Amino acid sequence: MFATGESKICDNEFYIAICNEIYGADFVKKSQRLMTRIESNGTLIKMMLSILAFSSNCSIVLPDHRYYLNNTSTTNSIILIRVQDIFIVILWKYLVYQYGFIEAVRRFDSLVKYHLDILNQINDVNSKQHLEMIDTLIVKTTNSLTLNH
Repeated sequence: MFATGESKICDNEFYIAICNEIYGADFVKKSQRLMTRIESNGTLIKMMLSILAFSSNCSIVLPDHRYYLNNTSTTNSIILIRVQDIFIVILWKYLVYQYGFIEAVRRFDSLVKYHLDILNQINDVNSKQHLEMIDTLIVKTTNSLTLNH
């Protein structure tokens, strides 16, 4: 959502037409409404994305076993949680410094709510075509990274 908003790709009629075809007009309209609520401070969004990058699962209802690393040990999981905790503390200190305590609470609440709304929106789409595109993208990216090393 952040990259889409920054690139203003939703202003492109061709992009919207393709998204309507793949996901349906209702999904696209809900996504566009969700994008209007995005935090205006890009630094906060980037920090939140860093925090979420260290999350072990980003699914509301169902665990996403495709992205779960089966070989992760408890030690590695604890290290990831510690890294995530450090990023959260940095985010919190930035929020308090930038906005003061009360507004920091509001902004943090807004970031969490926005993320949960995005996850809810993602869980609403049950497009087989979308999942196939994502799987193809993952395979091609993995292959290109393997060939480059």
